[in-house]
Amino acid sequence: MPLNPSANPAANPSSDPQAAQTGVRTPGLPQPHSLLLLSGEPQRACVALVEPVAGRHRLVGWAETPLAAPGAGRGSGLEQLSQELGRLCQELGAELGRPLWDESRGAPWRPAGARSLELDLDLDYVLALITPLPPLRVWLAGLSRGESLAAGQEALGGAMARVVAQHRLGHGTTPQELAQELVRHQPDAAVVLGGYDLPAGDEAPVLALSHLVGQAMGLLPASQRPTLFYAGNHFLAEKALARLVQAGNVAALATDNVAPGPGRFQGSALAAALGQLYWERAQHLPWTQALARWVTSPARLRTVAWAFSRAVQGWLAAQDLSELHGAYTLGSRRLHVWARQGEPGVRLRFVEATDPPQVLEGWPPLGLVSGPWPEEVPSSSGARWWDPLGLTPLVAAAGQVDPRIALEVMAADLF
Repeated sequence: MPLNPSANPAANPSSDPQAAQTGVRTPGLPQPHSLLLLSGEPQRACVALVEPVAGRHRLVGWAETPLAAPGAGRGSGLEQLSQELGRLCQELGAELGRPLWDESRGAPWRPAGARSLELDLDLDYVLALITPLPPLRVWLAGLSRGESLAAGQEALGGAMARVVAQHRLGHGTTPQELAQELVRHQPDAAVVLGGYDLPAGDEAPVLALSHLVGQAMGLLPASQRPTLFYAGNHFLAEKALARLVQAGNVAALATDNVAPGPGRFQGSALAAALGQLYWERAQHLPWTQALARWVTSPARLRTVAWAFSRAVQGWLAAQDLSELHGAYTLGSRRLHVWARQGEPGVRLRFVEATDPPQVLEGWPPLGLVSGPWPEEVPSSSGARWWDPLGLTPLVAAAGQVDPRIALEVMAADLF
């Protein structure tokens, strides 16, 4: 477990670079704050302390420890996350000679409401990030492998989700067989796909598939039913939902069609719906609830993916770029973020190490890397900014207090 507060350049105020040297254009200076940053990822717990040094915010220390990788079950090292974060806070505090953890409360040192006389020991904010679950297990049902099912797979790349099985509508499949398939794969979510967005299109296949899936879902105990989505022909959404619900007395939600026309894939709406499902499930976990209680208002508990997306957007604006492609290693996956100037949202892509390069076809060259260097990307590819410690999302969490704080630390200590 590396502990490096003394090795960090922020420990030496004289090494603080001038704003002109960083290339970061931030009007004025942010109000000085002391921030304790916490993060729980699938295979890592990390804490960091950000404070003003010689008039600018710096990363004065950080500590991390590995967590047990998620196994076949839902549990992982994250079940001990609060204890691990407490231990890291204690070790980092001892190294820095200041309290960061309150043993009596089993929580980070309480941020000072009214500033005490020991100004250098007060914390203004506690901020936390978490990615508490393995990717959602998703079962897809569609009309064709080349269009609807392929579009569904493409959409899942934008969320913490992975395909565990696919079913293509065919003759002879019974609801009982489909129910057995669902029991075998135990998906968290099931998605019905099919049909282009044509008001006069053929209704029969989409409605037949919806009826079949609804019947199969109805045969399962309520506790074993995955969350059900419809992401097919927009004009048939109301009828398809009615078939799903009536056939099995189950609940279902509709999103935009993932394949609105031949060769056209648009998965952002389905990815967003799956992302919401992921977060709803995450919020019921005890270790997630513990971290949420520690966060200082008005900040909120956020996901690591959210924080890294904000980091890429912020760095894009600070460097006055037209677009920026960033990558961050998140457990066994890597998150890619594509931000463009003038666009409020970003494009996300979660990839596995075994995914072919084509999954990022059409993306700009990699410009920012946080964490281990991607093996398939040549070191000579020209990425301009690399944070090998993988602290960019954690630092970006400070942006909830003031985006300029995150940019100051990124410029001075990460890139």
